Amino acid sequence: MIVAVLSLHAILACAGCVGGDRNVREPEYVEIVVGEPAPGQSLPLLFGIHGLGDRPEMFARLFVSEFPIAARLVFPRGPRPEGQGFSWFPIPVASAIDGEAVAEGVRVAGEGLAALVERLTREHSPAAKPVVFGYSQGGMLSFYLAAQHPDLVAAVLPIAGFLPRSLLGTTVPATTYAFHGAVDELI
Repeated sequence: MIVAVLSLHAILACAGCVGGDRNVREPEYVEIVVGEPAPGQSLPLLFGIHGLGDRPEMFARLFVSEFPIAARLVFPRGPRPEGQGFSWFPIPVASAIDGEAVAEGVRVAGEGLAALVERLTREHSPAAKPVVFGYSQGGMLSFYLAAQHPDLVAAVLPIAGFLPRSLLGTTVPATTYAFHGAVDELI
């Protein structure tokens, strides 16, 4: 279901992107072209944001072998080491689900991701806005991009994430398809 929605929006996303520079740090990333694009073919651009303790390479494995269309998939890496992987921002131990306790971390990571999305869209797909999806912390950052930078994305698909109330935007957010588990007691 998620891959189908991602594919549909990757095909339909076709509005111009906003330019501009931000004084923020872009994350490192893994970029994978899937399918069999023709030489010079313009490809849909998708960003997959991993969750707490994951790695871009591992998160990418969930999508690249099954992706049904030719596309450029970008998997940014969180800046903080966490176990065998990375995180995007710290989670306070005493308040793991307190949105306001993590709001600043979400904002800082979100701005870095916004700069990366903007730059790579300009370089690879200037005629079409990308689709962003993410799991857990990546879901939170997907929500952030939809709320704070709706002009940069065609749609977001957060999986098992939320957005702290203080980060809700004042404009209409980007199209959002949120996925949560039926028995998830935290989100």
